[in-house]
Amino acid sequence: MKQTTLWADDYWERFHEVDEARRQQGAVHRETLPDGLRAWIVYGHGAALEALHHPDLLRDADEIQRIMRRHLGPDIPLSGMFAKSAMLSDGADRERLLAPLKAHFGPRLLKRLGPRVEEITARLLDEIDANSGPVDIMREVAFPLPITVLAELLGLPETDRPLVRSWTSALMGHDEKASADAGAALTAYFQDVLAAKRRASGDDLVSTLVQARDAGNLDDTEVMGTLFLLIVAGHETTMNLIGNGTHALLSGGSWARLAKDPRLVDSAVNEILRLDCSVRITPHRYSAAEVTIAGTTIPADEIVLVSLGSANRDPERFGADAHVLDIDRPDASAHLAFGHGARYCLGAPLARIEGAVLFRELTRRWPQAQLAVDRPNQREQAVFMSGWQTMWVRLNP
Repeated sequence: MKQTTLWADDYWERFHEVDEARRQQGAVHRETLPDGLRAWIVYGHGAALEALHHPDLLRDADEIQRIMRRHLGPDIPLSGMFAKSAMLSDGADRERLLAPLKAHFGPRLLKRLGPRVEEITARLLDEIDANSGPVDIMREVAFPLPITVLAELLGLPETDRPLVRSWTSALMGHDEKASADAGAALTAYFQDVLAAKRRASGDDLVSTLVQARDAGNLDDTEVMGTLFLLIVAGHETTMNLIGNGTHALLSGGSWARLAKDPRLVDSAVNEILRLDCSVRITPHRYSAAEVTIAGTTIPADEIVLVSLGSANRDPERFGADAHVLDIDRPDASAHLAFGHGARYCLGAPLARIEGAVLFRELTRRWPQAQLAVDRPNQREQAVFMSGWQTMWVRLNP
């Protein structure tokens, strides 16, 4: 395989291949990120578990910002993704930041949300004209389904959703200026939303955050960081699950099989998450002390990332066919797409519901669907995410 520089050339079309080559060369590499930051990236399943559970690889927004500014300059603007939230905190701090969210992602709410996800999905699919030519699944379904569900949870107006989507996409991209501009725009938008909820609160999640702030349980920075976490983790990731899953099922020959046996849908969602997980590289951690991962020593005060995409395709864990979709794979649930252990993603059950409902309904309605080969799709050029800009499908070929 020819060598490809990270983030350049045709990397975005071949990153799984490049990540596997990195893993074969060693589990830990020091890489340069698009913003110029030098960071350590951990590849492979065993090394990923070691890193995810290491007691000296920590999440702390203040420390991570300090290290980033040491490398990039004291005046470098950092997006809201690096504000303090449950994603960038540990221990008791993390539990405090998660507390306002748990009621909105608990079993009772998810039980109520299941039928609502089915309603939204049915409405979106009813509106598709499958006979008029190729359909962009990203535009017609993958974007509107999770943003509608999340916007209802947050209490955001329906008219704002396309704009929020454009900001989140830019925020996770590799264009440094576009990401910074999107972060500033989202911050201003959320400030307006928070002010509106203070004037007229409801039973939505933003109102809950306002109440937690007013009770002294969160400060303004933590509320903003939590909103950034929710808008990316609750929308962008599920959108990518839908796009990645559509591509994997159609290109891997499992679409028609799922249509014939919808009982396989939960297994299929697990395998999609393993094969092409939405968050392919974890957010930043830092080494609070000298750390050794898979025999490589990382000095203290360094940024460390974990390649979940590499871990989930590691042939040493999932076999020689780890790069192939197999919706019968017995150990697919060992994937790390939602993290592992104490840091397992709070929103994972909701993402699974949305994916299962959509793939069951898509394959039921259009069992003969095919990728539109005359409309080539392009990967999103996002450092931490794995997704598609478009996903053209002929539903009635």
